[in-house]
Amino acid sequence: MIAVTLTRARVLIAAVAAAVISAIWWLLTAHETPEDVVRTYFDAAVHKDCATAFAQLGEPMRSTVVDEQRLCARADGDDLRYARIVGHTTLRTDSAKVTVELVRPNGTLTDEVTMTLVNGHWKIASFEVIQSNHGHK
Repeated sequence: MIAVTLTRARVLIAAVAAAVISAIWWLLTAHETPEDVVRTYFDAAVHKDCATAFAQLGEPMRSTVVDEQRLCARADGDDLRYARIVGHTTLRTDSAKVTVELVRPNGTLTDEVTMTLVNGHWKIASFEVIQSNHGHK
């Protein structure tokens, strides 16, 4: 009886240890963060890599933009010469908000980027201008 109880205890301890090790491994391996996605989006936009920029979008932003070509057409009318400063991030289980400061020749704009987790990947759901100093067209 004691041997059976010890065996069950060892199995339980091994299972818990495996779960803890898996969780630690998952946390320590490289995962895309909301900030990474925002940086990738703006870097792609500056370099006119429309496919990469569009791939960072989720709903409803993706439906608003429609396709890569329209995203590029919208970017053509924008002054993409700016410095980007990715700021504060508020993270929830399946959503995040990332602030981005865009410093342009004609002023500064601060966007709040709303992110959603889609199939394990962060996607941009929307942009909202939260502060503008003549920098938004």
